Amino acid sequence: MKLVYFLSIFVLTSCFYACKNNQETKTEQKQSLFAPTQWVYPIKENVIHELRCYGELEFDQNKVVPVYAPTAGVAVEVPVETGTYVKKGDVLAVLQSSMITDLQREEVDARSDLDLAKQNRDLSKKMYADGFASQKEVLEAEKSVEKASVNVKRIEELLRLYGASSFSTYTLKAPKAGYVVQRSIKPGMMVRDSYENPLFVISEINTIWVIAYLYQSDIGLVEKDDEAEIRVTGINDTIKGKVSRITNFVDKANKSLQVIIELSNFNERLKPGMFTEVTLLSKDERQVLPAIPTESIVFYNNKNYVTVIDKNDMPQLKLVKTGFQRGNMTYITEGIDENDRVVTYLPLLIFQELYNQQKQMSHNKPAL
Repeated sequence: MKLVYFLSIFVLTSCFYACKNNQETKTEQKQSLFAPTQWVYPIKENVIHELRCYGELEFDQNKVVPVYAPTAGVAVEVPVETGTYVKKGDVLAVLQSSMITDLQREEVDARSDLDLAKQNRDLSKKMYADGFASQKEVLEAEKSVEKASVNVKRIEELLRLYGASSFSTYTLKAPKAGYVVQRSIKPGMMVRDSYENPLFVISEINTIWVIAYLYQSDIGLVEKDDEAEIRVTGINDTIKGKVSRITNFVDKANKSLQVIIELSNFNERLKPGMFTEVTLLSKDERQVLPAIPTESIVFYNNKNYVTVIDKNDMPQLKLVKTGFQRGNMTYITEGIDENDRVVTYLPLLIFQELYNQQKQMSHNKPAL
């Protein structure tokens, strides 16, 4: 009796939906217990695995430029802080160095030598014209001028490369525009001409990398260009991207592989160092399964059930085996095919009525 009462409610519901359509649709709705909006056909597609892993945001390493000290010295001025945006050529630091002092002294001596060599050349030419010097002596004087000139240019080029500004000081300038993301120098600090640790690191952040750590057991499931969904702590919406590349080595500490996803960051809301949750969507070309809305599945007594509409437009229960879940869809490995009409309207209520009726019928069945 309960089922009859329940089914009567659906008939009235169907009639309500039918009144909104034309006369032809109304006739069809009277013949069916369920409206077309209350059931769906399974979607048969390649299985898409969802691999969830953690990650973090890092600078685009192709746009990171370290700045080193070309020679040892003492920091006199450091006008920029970490996070400062600089343009190409902006002053990062002014340092005092004895090497710059030595080069500047060499420059003075080299210019004096050049002036003297020019005077000797001019004198040799005059004496050659008066017959008091040979052509060989003139050529030797020309070579001396050439050597002295080369030495001056060499020292000038060194001073330019070192960024020499005033006496005994040189200036470090930004080699490109970007943010100062690292600063390891302050006024009064001694620095060495070492390339182990940069004094500054400058980077653009209009693109940024998501470094996702994939477990070793899942390595074979991810390929380049697979889609990815990134959720960043502090940002509500989900960011979509694609796998740019996969590293060729496994981290021995945590047995994971680095998956790199490049993201556009022109609004600069993504900050390096942020923690992320990454879902990698990997399509399995070898496995095709029907998928139905997860809400249509009822889990009861360690089993999964769905309600389908048979050829007589009546509901019936089917026992199914579920596979992977992706978003609001679940893959079904056994129990239904692509032609089944799966009920999505009040699935739990319908299940209770049908299950109770089947249970009552089995109790009333006479024993053989």
